Amino acid sequence: MKNRLAVLYITLLFQLIVVQNGFANVAPPGIWNAGHGSIPHAIFLSDTSLVDNIQMKEELVLVNIYKSFAVVKGRYMFRNLSDKSFKIRLGYPINGENNQSIVETVRYDDLYHLQVKIDGKPTEVFSLDDLADSLVDLKQIGFSDAGNYADNWYFWNCSFSKHSTVIVEVYFIVNTSAFFTKGYEKKEGNAFYYILHTGSSWHDHIEEGNILINLKEDISLDDIYGIIPDTNIYADRSQLIYRLKNFKPTEKDNLLIWYRGMNDSASSYKNKDQLYLAIDSTDLSILSKEKLVPFSKQDFSTPVADGEIILIVSVVIGLILFVGLIYLLIRTIKKFIRFIKRIN
Repeated sequence: MKNRLAVLYITLLFQLIVVQNGFANVAPPGIWNAGHGSIPHAIFLSDTSLVDNIQMKEELVLVNIYKSFAVVKGRYMFRNLSDKSFKIRLGYPINGENNQSIVETVRYDDLYHLQVKIDGKPTEVFSLDDLADSLVDLKQIGFSDAGNYADNWYFWNCSFSKHSTVIVEVYFIVNTSAFFTKGYEKKEGNAFYYILHTGSSWHDHIEEGNILINLKEDISLDDIYGIIPDTNIYADRSQLIYRLKNFKPTEKDNLLIWYRGMNDSASSYKNKDQLYLAIDSTDLSILSKEKLVPFSKQDFSTPVADGEIILIVSVVIGLILFVGLIYLLIRTIKKFIRFIKRIN
């Protein structure tokens, strides 16, 4: 009897340890390693006083979605409203995260092969890592999500003469191989995230914004699990368009596409020149179409993961063993009581 009880105690203790470790390993909820893009914005505090002199009048963003990566071209029209000439540093975060109401958090990763043109002329792109030794105080960086790392931003110089209009064009590539977690649940997929709320830093409203998504490599609308937001998005065969007019963007306007592709971190996007030529040849006729079909999908579910199944089984086994242990203890106590009565 003692041996049986000892085995039960050890087994129960093992089950409790498994359960405890399982709860300790719950993954934070959200989409991890999404590819991303955003509206360029000033990143140094010394430049932020100039921002209110500039209005972003229009933006057109083209996104070619492939099975494990995306190619992005952004065209932004800025207008200097003042009678002053100045230079400002614009940039992008290399990685970071944003809160999102449905998936809770979107964590995004690096962008590759960034090229920038200003009024059609290539301009040099820097990483803040290039200036790390000269940055005495990282608080010079004007946005808190830069973190504590000076190399967490790309930036370039942009000059404005008085009352001028400047066209900024950017090209870059992002890896979209990602995964979505909810507690013990995990689902692999692909995610592209476009951050619009950074555009709110510019003066007044953005008069017109269009994000045109082209589905490549036989990806279809059926391969999209979910898309956020679920308004102002329209579909036309293998294209999606997100249309906004006269708007001051907030985090609710940020675009998230969660789709079925190929989870491959070693994406074959090294031939950037061909990829950029392909996005330059995008069919823009959808921009002039007045009647388009609204598109909405909100499937952000995840399957029960193996780890969760193991946890559930462990808990059930532990409870069964616990009940069995109580039963054996009760029987032992009863036998002990009968034994005491006999000897008395």
